[in-house]
Amino acid sequence: EICPTVDNCLVRGMFKILDAQIALYLAPPEGEEEAGDKGKPDDVVNGAFIFALIWSVGATCDHNGRPKFDQKLREIAEETGYGKLIPGKGDESESCYDMQFYLKTRNWCGWFDTRTPFVLDAKTAFSDIAVPTLDTVRMAHVVEILSLQMCNVLCVGATGTGKSVVVNERLGKDMPERFLPKFMAFSASTGCNMVQDQIDAVMDKRRKGIFGPPLGKKMLIIVDDLNMPSKEEYGAQPPIEVMRQWMDHKGWYDRKTLDRKSTRLNSSHL
Repeated sequence: EICPTVDNCLVRGMFKILDAQIALYLAPPEGEEEAGDKGKPDDVVNGAFIFALIWSVGATCDHNGRPKFDQKLREIAEETGYGKLIPGKGDESESCYDMQFYLKTRNWCGWFDTRTPFVLDAKTAFSDIAVPTLDTVRMAHVVEILSLQMCNVLCVGATGTGKSVVVNERLGKDMPERFLPKFMAFSASTGCNMVQDQIDAVMDKRRKGIFGPPLGKKMLIIVDDLNMPSKEEYGAQPPIEVMRQWMDHKGWYDRKTLDRKSTRLNSSHL
């Protein structure tokens, strides 16, 4: 595994991806046409479940572990009579990770089969060029379907693997207009008060003690370099702790008036 995981969290993540796919199938996002033929429920649920399983339980594997997961998944599926549901050929040329479940057609296809060809604008600055690769396309797709359903997402990986570029490209430019991204970057000098002030600054007051994004908008809080804040005396990182408090308890206390400020309306974190 790239980082340690808990089995319960992997199962919860699987169901989040499954729920997100079903919700998008029933109500496509803005700008996309709804499928005329909804098909049989089994056609959607079976494919969506396998996709969610691959990109939750199987997504924690490193490069060397993915062929082993692909083989084990096929063995279990064959034993239970569901071998035909697993996508790909099952060899080095095409594993289950190389296919996506396309909701419109309810079929498996390659990751680039549903994307428009990449065309580089000659006027694009060199620092702004982001050429899509198989890994960035896969990561962007999973992040997008979860963000559209306002699920909290944590992107992990080694330095320089393109996490920030993928998130900024997909969530900063390609999301529907109703989504309002708020970008934040943590550093060694970031404090918990600074985090609270930055988030409070972009929230509107709805009624006493209740805050949220502007009317008609959904807020996406995007935090880069989450691990950077300095540790305090007992090993905790206050900026991360105050973010966790906000996610768990949907708010915090005003430091001046000591009144509780709840943010319960249309906000998710990445």
